[in-house]
Amino acid sequence: MDLLTQDNRPCFFKIISDGEVPVVRIPPKFLKHISKELSDKATITVLSSGSSWNVEVGETRSGLYLQRGWQKFLRDNSLGDAEFLLFRYDGNMCFSVQVFEKSGCERVGASDSGMHQESAEFPIGKRPRGRPKKAHVNSEQVKNLHLRNLKTIQL
Repeated sequence: MDLLTQDNRPCFFKIISDGEVPVVRIPPKFLKHISKELSDKATITVLSSGSSWNVEVGETRSGLYLQRGWQKFLRDNSLGDAEFLLFRYDGNMCFSVQVFEKSGCERVGASDSGMHQESAEFPIGKRPRGRPKKAHVNSEQVKNLHLRNLKTIQL
């Protein structure tokens, strides 16, 4: 059974456990979708930010892997705490990726919007590393938020 999105682009997922995963194996059953376009390079674009990373694609006896550039993608997006990645194949060895946190919710703004990453081999651009900074909220804002929530619940 193939995993297809509603727009019929083939997809697969990867769960990132604690620690960095040095490479990502592309599922063997997924290879039929890319076999005619197979290349030694692939582009991964995070949908929520539009940021892209180039990675090398390598083949061994045990399968096809996203290799060099993959760890940079993980570090730049602060991945590694049970996040779930959904890869959609866009053609031409380009993958769109949605990042879901361990809560099950999609991470919005995993990278700065409109900025791009670079790998050592395939430069695209630069942006600050890591997750976006959290917004600071003062006690008055929290109080107002709680009051609004109470009014909503009472209606």
